[in-house]
Parts: sequence; structure tokens; C-alpha cells
Amino acid sequence: MLRRFFEFLTQAPRAPIRQLVAYYAVVAAATTALAAYIPIVRSAIVGGARGAAPDSGLSQFLNPSAGPETGRTLAFDLTMVIVMIGAFLVALPVTWTYMATRFKRGFDQSLVQTLLVLPVLVASIIMIVQNSLVLAFALAAVVAAVRFRSTLKDAADAMYIFLAIGIGSAAGVQALTAAFIMSLLFSVLSVTLWSCDFGRCLVPPEPAAGGGKESRRGTLAVRVGDAEARAVVEDVLARRTRKFKFGGARPDGNSASLLNYRVQFKKSVQASDVIAALLKRRDAAILDASLDARQSASPA
Repeated sequence: MLRRFFEFLTQAPRAPIRQLVAYYAVVAAATTALAAYIPIVRSAIVGGARGAAPDSGLSQFLNPSAGPETGRTLAFDLTMVIVMIGAFLVALPVTWTYMATRFKRGFDQSLVQTLLVLPVLVASIIMIVQNSLVLAFALAAVVAAVRFRSTLKDAADAMYIFLAIGIGSAAGVQALTAAFIMSLLFSVLSVTLWSCDFGRCLVPPEPAAGGGKESRRGTLAVRVGDAEARAVVEDVLARRTRKFKFGGARPDGNSASLLNYRVQFKKSVQASDVIAALLKRRDAAILDASLDARQSASPA
């Protein structure tokens, strides 16, 4: 049962819209029920937990003899836990949206994990530094001392990062309702546009120089560092080409090999997309890839 639950959380949804609607409905119903009976949950959702009386919420229930300061501390700690859990629950369907819409092109597993952890981190930091100018400046100094070297290759990935920061910020100021609405609208809109293939160009591409048609066939040369990379290369070709045929391998340098494939591309796939997909596979020693469209023999 536990294994199936984790598989449900981590796998890309087969029916994204239905799964998203069901998930948001269940989370909204459960949160509404908890907020109706637990004041501190209601405060974390709509704000105002810092200004709550020290003897209200779960803090006084857990420690009835606690004084005012202890009550405020317990209330703040419990609110932070609720906010971090809420940020996680709100960010989870965003990762499903990313996996469903980006699975075949530009998928990055590390970004999926970032989308899940970043809102929780941002929410906890904002909970700590809010209403404290000294802590805010200290945090800015720490962040300024760190240099982030990772870059996003696609504008869509940057959009997801901004969404994760927005969800974490909303949760950190105890406005989980706003974070929920932000996540809901973004996920449903993204999946809808993806399923409708919105924005595709219906105008045929211009013919190449000389008036000929763009060739859908050619010889693909892939330079790899070890023999095990061939399985990865053929896995990518199987998903992104109409058909291909292995043309042999020859040594290329000290330890590298050059794999030759005669390929025929799908109409919806460009050769540059296949090459980019090969170079992104970090689980294999793929050093380089190039296409010679002049050799147009069919990979029968």
C-alpha cells in the first residue's frame, strides 16, 4: 500500500486533468474541515497566526500551563510546520504538471525535485525573517555570498521556478489560500494548453536553399566514451525517430567510439531535437552527435 502511494506521488499522471482536479478537490475539502475545528490551521491558511493570543490554538491544548511567551513560541512553531506541509501539498501537483507536459521534451528530473523542495524552503525562510529587518538583511548577506552556477536552458523551466518561489512566498506569509489558487490555475491552464497543443505553427516550413524539400533522412554519427552508451543512444532514437538502423562503430581517439546510424525522422521531430536529447542524457558517456543529411539512404 505504501509503495503504491509513493508511486502515485512520483509518477507522471496518465490523465493529468482528472488527477489534478481530484487532488485539488480532496486537499480543499480536507483543509476546510481542519480549519473549521483547529484555529491554528485556520490562521496559517488566512494569516494572523503571529498576532493570535498565546492561549489559542493547539499550543494551549498541548501545554495548558504554558506562559504567554511559551504559548507564542509553540504557536509559531506549529504554524511553521503547518505552513511547510501546506507548501509541499500545494507544490506537489505542479511537479505532476511538469512531468506530464515536459516528459517528451526538455525533461529534467533535478528540476522536478527542486519544484517540490523550493516552496518549502522559501516558506520556512519567510516565516523566520518576516517582521524582522535585521534577519532579512542577514539573509540577504548570506545569499549574496553564494554564487549559483546552474542555468535554465528553457524559458518554461524558469516559469516553473518562479511559480515555486511564488507558492513558497504565499505560504510563508500564511496565505496558503493564495498559494492554492496560484497552483490550481497554473496547473490546469498548463495541462489544458499542452493537451490542445496550443501555439503550434500550422504554416509549413520554408523550403531549403535550391527549392528542395527538407530531408527527413540522414546518417547520424554519435561519439561515445564507452560501449554501454549504445543502449542509451538507441533508446532515444526509438522514441524520437520513425526508424533507424545501426551502421557500425569505429574507434575515434583513445577511448572513444563513433556510432553510425541511418535514421528517418518523424515529421514532428527535428534533427536538432534528437541531438539535444542525446546530449542531455547524463547517464551515458555521449560526447558529441552530428547529422549528415546528404546520406539519405533509408534505414530499412
